[in-house]
Amino acid sequence: MVLPKEKGPFIEYLRADATQTAINTYKETEIPTPVGRANNIGMLIHEVTFEQDTVLDAIADADRCIFHLALVSHTETKGINDDGIIAKTSKIFYFTTSGAVVFNMQETHKFNPPLLVAKSKLFFGYNTAGQAAVKTGNIRIGYTLALVDKDAFIEALVD
Repeated sequence: MVLPKEKGPFIEYLRADATQTAINTYKETEIPTPVGRANNIGMLIHEVTFEQDTVLDAIADADRCIFHLALVSHTETKGINDDGIIAKTSKIFYFTTSGAVVFNMQETHKFNPPLLVAKSKLFFGYNTAGQAAVKTGNIRIGYTLALVDKDAFIEALVD
């Protein structure tokens, strides 16, 4: 059970990026959260936005970038049903019959109701395939803080 909010109804944001160390390799960034374990202050995630820094690159059909936000650390991008994955996006470049290149560099996932998180850190994973240069993936997490009863906090901590 989520009790009345300690903070106002305005969304705050956590921002992070992950820059690959080599072309087409997985990179993960640890994101500290504002969760308060001592007083059961939980983080309610309302939205997650993923974005790739640029597409100025020599690309081929079906090149892609993959993003995920997870509750646990991983060594590669995982599927949406894998352990601890909160949100995932896989974007693929493709060519239309007219020869135009299509690619959406930004995608937002909205949570209604918001997702309760009690972890002290989250993990942003990013990878590409078929790219000709090192890339940076960006994430923005929209959240509010809420006072949560002890049982809900422990349940969110264990998940």
